[in-house]
Amino acid sequence: MHRAPDSRAAVGLGEQSMTPLPGASYPLGATWDGAGVNFALFSGNATGVELCLFDGADGNTEVDRADRADLPGLACLPAGAAARPALRLSRARAVRAGARPAIQPGQHAETDLSLDERDSAPLVPKSVVIDPAFDWGDDRPLRTPWHDSVLYEIHIKGFTARHPDVPSELRGSYAGMAHPAVTGYLRDLGVTAVELLPIQQHVDERSLVERGLTNYWGYNPIGYFAPDLRYASTTALGGQVGEFKAMVKALHAAGIEVILDVVYNHTAEGNQLGPTLAFRGLDNAAYYRLRAGDPRYYEDFSGCGNMLDMRQLQDLRLAVFLNGRAIPGMDRRGEPVVDDSFYLLLNAHEAAVDFTLPPPAWGERWSSVLDTVEPRREHGDRWFTAGETVTVEGRSLVLLRREDRATGVGQPRARVA
Repeated sequence: MHRAPDSRAAVGLGEQSMTPLPGASYPLGATWDGAGVNFALFSGNATGVELCLFDGADGNTEVDRADRADLPGLACLPAGAAARPALRLSRARAVRAGARPAIQPGQHAETDLSLDERDSAPLVPKSVVIDPAFDWGDDRPLRTPWHDSVLYEIHIKGFTARHPDVPSELRGSYAGMAHPAVTGYLRDLGVTAVELLPIQQHVDERSLVERGLTNYWGYNPIGYFAPDLRYASTTALGGQVGEFKAMVKALHAAGIEVILDVVYNHTAEGNQLGPTLAFRGLDNAAYYRLRAGDPRYYEDFSGCGNMLDMRQLQDLRLAVFLNGRAIPGMDRRGEPVVDDSFYLLLNAHEAAVDFTLPPPAWGERWSSVLDTVEPRREHGDRWFTAGETVTVEGRSLVLLRREDRATGVGQPRARVA
């Protein structure tokens, strides 16, 4: 587990005051809106949470900490206050059923039963808060019919590292994949879509590291919403996100769709002797399938040490905000393109799930456009307000439309590619 030093200097925060404000429980993760950063997470067993901010050349110097006990909404920090954030949950959660202490992995079979008090800050991967804005121009989904599709399965590094026409400094990267030599070659072949082998941030398995090897294929994810920095040509902090988006835009411009090969059955945290990097520390019992009667151990149908528990609600529900005021580009009159904003609620669980609508900044009033349980129901006959609970039946989808004309200030950009 991470343990902070007794004294912490406010390095890199300048004159910004790191005074936490009330946070929102949606969206999960770290969301920057131009005025501050909202941090939110899910944990059914935690009794408290601390947000640790890191700065310095190596990113391992803790500069401040926000302590909150009201989950899941954590805090909203002023813009500029967040450098490299990391979350630390209260040790009290370890006494809950199925929740285990954060440990350093070891060889001994009983290592997972003891708490390691050493400071893990230099070893734990940390997140980076980014500005999600990107100029997509006139980019749009290509929607090539399946019967006309020709797919090419590609490993970003392997495909571009040996391409003779890709500049050496771009080989093995997203930028290399976006190079005209690559897009032109694929177009000449008649390829309509590339299926990229895993590009989500992954971690090499301990057994490989001990033998001086690496996981070339990337089927050991830990950051599902972070493009793997090992495939970035840029060294800018968080720059791999923009480089990945630029690659998608370049491929679309060449008439090539992008399909991602993803891994959602297990994570890089491994079995009970594996490292505590993310989900295990947030809520071991909620995110993973544990052995019935002996939750110390994991069910391992994947053969990779653990299995994500797709029976849990947090793994089976999804809410997506589609911001009609964040459409890139201008119309023929040079004015911003504005469309309706929608809130998509998906419940893949067998039982009904309650969703809480976001704060008024996202929309004050919402009307029902579609409910797959009652597809013939009149549109707009159900109304909801900000913060209200919406019940979505099992195995169904509800689509809401924002009916007020919010200014869009403080609303994150959203895009469905």
